[in-house]
Amino acid sequence: MKEERYDWVNVVSTFAGIESIYHFFRQKLMQKLIRRYSREGRRLDIGCGTGLVLCCMPAHTVGLDINRWALERARVHAPETQLILADADHLPFRRNAFSTITLFEVLEHVDSPRHVLRETCRILNSSGILIGSVPRESPFWKLRILSSTCPRNEPFHNLYKKFELRRIFNPLARLSVHFSFWLPNFFFTAEIDK
Repeated sequence: MKEERYDWVNVVSTFAGIESIYHFFRQKLMQKLIRRYSREGRRLDIGCGTGLVLCCMPAHTVGLDINRWALERARVHAPETQLILADADHLPFRRNAFSTITLFEVLEHVDSPRHVLRETCRILNSSGILIGSVPRESPFWKLRILSSTCPRNEPFHNLYKKFELRRIFNPLARLSVHFSFWLPNFFFTAEIDK
């Protein structure tokens, strides 16, 4: 598969098209959730891409992505972070290594979201929190063809319904779904039972 070369941070920081507005508001909601729910301790951003979330997190947060090009861009946008090239299916961390893990717009791209969640729960400590999002079923996504910057070949596998999201988390974690009428995403927080 060809590496995606789409700099989300650049799209937000410069008006690259109508999607800049969407990504700006999405970033602001992600920041709000992180400020509200983050726990003290080590933090990990799985699927950090070019650093849309990572650049808003504290220094020394760990960013992980499978795309080498995206990590090179993340190094520019979030220079104080540690970046790791790895797959979310096989997280290279010990058990209970992190207190806050973010997982924004990742689960829809993987073959087995449940496996990725199991791996995530393995490395999240018992008092930790998982904060993330997935795209939800919405007519909005049909408008993607109007995008001037979004890659046409982006691997976009799944649009979630609320019950589907709950099903992949059950019984791994207690899930709370946060919903914004204006954004075509489900935002969530989850705590695990260990």
